[in-house]
Amino acid sequence: MKKQLDSLHELVDPRPLALFRMVFGAAILYQMLHYMGSGLIDIGLLAPKMLFKYEGFAWVQPFSSESMHLLLVLLALSAAAILLGFYSRFAAAVFGIGFLYILLLEKALFNNHLYLFCLLGILLACMPADNVWSLTRLFSKKEHGEVRVPRWTILLLRAQFFIVYFYGGIAKLTPDWLLHQEPMRTVLHYFVVRHPATGFMESQPMVYLFTYGSLVFDLSIGFLLLWKPARLWALLGVVFFNLTNHILFDDIGVFPFLMLPATLLFFPPEEVAALLDKRGWHLKSEGKRKRSEVPSHEPAGRWTLVRALIGAFMCFQLLFPLRWLFLPGNVDWTSVGHRFSWRMKSTVREVDTLKFLVTNDKGEHGEVGANTYLNTMQLEVLPRDPRMVIDFARFALADMRKRGLPADHVPTDIVVRFNGR
Repeated sequence: MKKQLDSLHELVDPRPLALFRMVFGAAILYQMLHYMGSGLIDIGLLAPKMLFKYEGFAWVQPFSSESMHLLLVLLALSAAAILLGFYSRFAAAVFGIGFLYILLLEKALFNNHLYLFCLLGILLACMPADNVWSLTRLFSKKEHGEVRVPRWTILLLRAQFFIVYFYGGIAKLTPDWLLHQEPMRTVLHYFVVRHPATGFMESQPMVYLFTYGSLVFDLSIGFLLLWKPARLWALLGVVFFNLTNHILFDDIGVFPFLMLPATLLFFPPEEVAALLDKRGWHLKSEGKRKRSEVPSHEPAGRWTLVRALIGAFMCFQLLFPLRWLFLPGNVDWTSVGHRFSWRMKSTVREVDTLKFLVTNDKGEHGEVGANTYLNTMQLEVLPRDPRMVIDFARFALADMRKRGLPADHVPTDIVVRFNGR
């Protein structure tokens, strides 16, 4: 065990980490530019009369319009700095914390890949990802300093992506997925509705392929990528899986195009280095130091702290997504424990009726215009989360009383089709 733990601190080729830094920077830069163009601040966060908060985070409130726009610009600049390797640790910390703040402002904004962006930003803030192929290195006076990175940097990122895939597979181990092929049956049906020429996609063989194929893929792909004899076939599976997701789903953005190059992290750094050297992308010499002067491990003084932080992070990532196992009810129906658990595309809900009524003790009643309080994004997520329904009913009731309207109760009438029924 001591040998394995010590190997965490072994210094390895820095280029795989640098490549991932650039890919991640490009992905989040694209995401921030998309938000600037789509009106995330004005339409998504400032226009609604209420924002849906996570339990314990009601204190997280938006700043002024000017400050929020400035924050988005700052996040875009941080993404560019990560891409170019300009003080990438600081830039990654700014991005991870700043973007997490935005996610905590509104429940309806949550998406698994956005949560992953926050985690990756926080992880890269702890890693020397700009040791090579970076502006930091280009302008550094330490021209011949150490450029190699500790092995734990690669292993920790690898573990994060492994968890995303594997826990996504765990989320599919439900009666609906295994016995009724839902929600893939419904997803493929609506894909055919949008693209009539692809009628074969909702045939029974294709439903089985996408349902059970994606289940097997999620549960096994991490192991297959780590097993050298199967790695080539696993790579083909990663390409097919992520490109298919890009085609089928219109709300996952650049997620597939981050997952594809992230596969590089599952290769041993030595193999990646050999491949890059063969292609002519050599690592510059570390100067005239003798081989005996070149360290093999990072300074031993930081080993204890590094191991403690890695252990704490991994415990959180392994246990927190499974909290739904200890909560009452079906997590996919109640939504309690659904977010931050890598339960990706495990359900589909179609809303047939969404009405909020208002009544008083005199028997008078009317309908609450939910669209006068909420934006389209919130209205889409609202009927999928019973807690959001209650939060909105309470807010609407308090608002009407504040305006002097006769209101005593806000009952709701909501009809949804859950996984095709």
